[in-house]
Amino acid sequence: MSYYLPDEFILKKLKQNCLIICIPNFVGFGRMFFQTVNEGGYVANRQVLMFYCDNVIDHCIEKNRECSLNELKDILNNLKINEKEICKKFNGYMNKIKEREKNWDIKVSEYIEENYKYYKLMNDIDHSSNVMIKYIYDQVAEYLEIEPVTFNCFNLGVETFLQPKIKEVLGMDFEEKEVEKAWRFSNGKKKINYDDYLRQYVWLHENRIL
Repeated sequence: MSYYLPDEFILKKLKQNCLIICIPNFVGFGRMFFQTVNEGGYVANRQVLMFYCDNVIDHCIEKNRECSLNELKDILNNLKINEKEICKKFNGYMNKIKEREKNWDIKVSEYIEENYKYYKLMNDIDHSSNVMIKYIYDQVAEYLEIEPVTFNCFNLGVETFLQPKIKEVLGMDFEEKEVEKAWRFSNGKKKINYDDYLRQYVWLHENRIL
């Protein structure tokens, strides 16, 4: 994103006696879970980011323009998808993480494999959830041989609902009751449930009320 951000540039600015800890960079790795999100596409109101575009939702509402909320949910819950392809993509990203973490001081692949079915580890395609951040935070404290202090973190990224069928195929057994809205999404409510997410998505996409 900038010449000033790569490790090669930053490391040159550090003192020689500075302790360097390389932690995971998850940019792009959320695609192992959010496989239907449209890269670079956003559902927006007056160019203000609200949600990432989702290819599956877009396809469903374009093919079923008069559907109700319950009909849309039923379509999404009963999609015919290529299960082998979903697993192949997931395994491909896991292999990339295992390769990348050879250069990281903080390892995460084993934690992801053991926990992704039970906890939401990514908020969107680029940003890890507080669960994942807390794990990395604890690992850094252990690396430094210090006691971790109270952990407080705001949600990173644009928290997004996982597609129900992808959760099913990957055996993800946790419930998503609500997601935290993007900070630019006003009206006072900090969280939004799945029904309201779909309502807002369709309204922003087609200016239609479900």
